[in-house]
Formats: sequence, structure tokens, C-alpha cells
Amino acid sequence: MKLILLTILYIVVNLVWSNPIGEKHIKAGDLFTNPHVFLTVNSETGTDEYGNFLNRMIEINWYNIQVESNSSIALYNKNPVNINDSPDPIIRIIPTQTSGSVKTPVRFDVIDYHVTKIPEDRCMGYWVVYFTGNPKIPIGGINCLRVYPDWMDKLKEKIGNRPLSHLMIPGTHDSGAWKTYEGKIDDLNLISTYSRNQEDDIYTQLIHGIRFFDLRIGYYEETKEKFWINHGDFQMNPLMTVINDMKKFIKVSKEILLLDIHDFPVGFDDRVHEELIQLMVAELGDILYLRSSGLNPTLNEIWKNGKSVILSYTVNGITEKYDFIWPKIFHDWANTNSLEELREYFEREGSLPGCQNVSYAAMAEFTPTLGDMIIQPDLGLRGMAQIVNLPVTQWFRQENWYSRTNIVATDFYLGNNIVEMAYTVNSHSATCP
Repeated sequence: MKLILLTILYIVVNLVWSNPIGEKHIKAGDLFTNPHVFLTVNSETGTDEYGNFLNRMIEINWYNIQVESNSSIALYNKNPVNINDSPDPIIRIIPTQTSGSVKTPVRFDVIDYHVTKIPEDRCMGYWVVYFTGNPKIPIGGINCLRVYPDWMDKLKEKIGNRPLSHLMIPGTHDSGAWKTYEGKIDDLNLISTYSRNQEDDIYTQLIHGIRFFDLRIGYYEETKEKFWINHGDFQMNPLMTVINDMKKFIKVSKEILLLDIHDFPVGFDDRVHEELIQLMVAELGDILYLRSSGLNPTLNEIWKNGKSVILSYTVNGITEKYDFIWPKIFHDWANTNSLEELREYFEREGSLPGCQNVSYAAMAEFTPTLGDMIIQPDLGLRGMAQIVNLPVTQWFRQENWYSRTNIVATDFYLGNNIVEMAYTVNSHSATCP
């Protein structure tokens, strides 16, 4: 039976990540020093004994709040500001730490953005409020589970004259390796749990604000669809579903997308590369920004040319041959399943090298080993993302991280706050001081 919360549920929260790995003292002038609350979506999944889905559970997160006797944080499914009578929250928590996170039993249902009208306030049905006094007056801070379908266009006065490499750009890792969880046996086998990096299709990722897409493509001559998105040797989704989602979005949008095609694990030779290039030309040719128009262009330069897609294709000889193919987007990839090693890699390598004339992507996710798959078959990429996503959010709140980053690519991106943080950083032109 589905859990329905009819009364306020009070949860005294134990420490979850109040002393996060890698957190440093926040400098004066940092963007993220004020108290803040935000919502994320837990990446883990499963079903209960009645067959109800236990995935996409909303998480309440906070940092830099005052822990006082009258402090509380509440989750609403109605806007607590826009209605005459303030509604009762569906959950209220009493924080015991200045920073923390709690998983709620409230599910963020899958939304089909192909048919769903996005509200003007971009809030998708859930709000979180930090109260510092009267529990009916939200003076401590308010936020919602928000989408960012037009964040570049909205910030054009701030970021229009900035090069792409001087922006903080949210992205996804193995962007096309997605599948919506349906509670089937196939969703829980070893191959599925360690090959699916995303829950959402490309169109949904775009609506939520993702602008960098990490794509790996396989070629299967015997199938109706020849080109597929792959994760390693495993077929995930037809490439045309990705292209069609992007074309649909671009048709009604002024946003600029970065496509990074850099791995070809199955079926490729010179002939197949040419066939794929011709497919990209046929489908996206009129919106591909030309390399000869200038490397590392500003958003205004791209918009002025009437283009909206940067296409990087990492194969020797291809970049030089076609003007619409861009050089390699460099990946800062730690190749680790350790949180400490991931953080140390970014810091040790002086990674996050934005502010240069080429694009860099911080690949902020775990890489599983064969041992992980044998010892922890149920953990999967969802469980790994759940370990990584909130610490990554914390790390990139630090000024010495966000000020020198460019692209941040993650698994199960709704489990972190990178999109909202990128909006904040870019709106203050806070990269590349």
C-alpha cells in the first residue's frame, strides 16, 4: 500500500554529511555562505512487498543553517507562498546539524516533459522551506524542485560575452545510457545495474538544465537502427532517439549544447565513421557551429551565427577533415571507486582547469571494478552515484573549485545540485576571476 502522509512527520535527523570529505572553510565573499535548502532525488531503487516503487525518493538537503530550538525545514507539495492559507507540510524535520541531508518517503514521479507544460516558476510540484522562527512564516529560505530549460538564455546579459570554457556547465556522464526504472527483473540484473548511468532521456535532461552530453556509439549492421548509444559493449538506446530529442528541444530553445562523441566500442572502421558523420550532417548540419568561426567562442558569437550545437568527435583525422567537428573535449577522469581518491585526484591534478581556450569536463563519478560487480552486485551505478553526488555538490560549493571549473558531468544528476549551483555561479560571473 502506498505511503500517504496525511499529518506532519517529524524526523530528528542524525548526521549524514555534516563534516563532508574535502570541505574547507568558506572564504569571505563565497557564493554559498548563506543558509540554503535544496531538493535532490535519490538514485537508488527497488520495490516494496506490494510492488510499489521505492525509487526517485526526494531528499531534503541544507547547509549553513542555524541550529536553534525553533528551527525547522519543511517539504510541501503546494507552493507555501502563493496560496492564501499556508498549507501544512507533508514532512517537517528538526535539524540537529548545520548541514545535512535526509531521504524522505515522498516519491518524485516520472514526468513526461514531451507533453507536460512547465510552470512559469519552473517548480515541479515540491517546495522546501527553512524556518527560523514562526513555522508558518518562511523567512529562513525557500526553494523548489526546479527545472532549468532556458538558463543560458535567461543569463544572456551576464554570460553572453563569456567563452564557453569560462562557464560552469552541467553535464551527464554516459548521457545516453539511460532507462527509466520500471520495476522489472531486467532492471535489476548485473548488466543493467552496472551499465545504466541515467534515469532520464535526453529531452528530460535538457529540460532540467544539462548542456554537456557524453556519448559513446556502437555500430550494428544487422539491426534496423545501425547506430546505437553504447556503454562499453552493451547497446543502450538508438542514436536517433538522442538526436530527435535534441532537435525537438533546439527547435523551441536558444540554448547551446555540447555533444562529446569520443568512444566507438563496437563495429567501427573508417567507412562507418564516414557514415556516422554524414548522419550527423543530415540531422544537425544547419545548427553545428563551425570551427573556422573561432575556437572557444562566446555564447553571443554562437547565437549571432544562428547555431546551437558544438560537436566534438575524437578520432584522428576526422577533426581536421570537417569544419563542423571540434577538437577533443578533455576529460578529467580519476578512474576510481573511492570518494577520497576522487576528491584528491581533482585537487592533486589541479584538475577543473577551466579558464583556458579548450573545454574540460570533470567526470565526477565512480568507475566500478570487476570486484565491485562480484562483491556488490546490487550496488550498481545507482548506488555508486548515491555515494558520490552529495559530496560532489559540497566540493563544488568551494570557491577554489567552482571558480576554475568548466564542465561537471555526473551520473544520475538529479541526485546532486550541480545545475542550480551552475546557474548561481554563472549568474555572478564567478568563474575565471
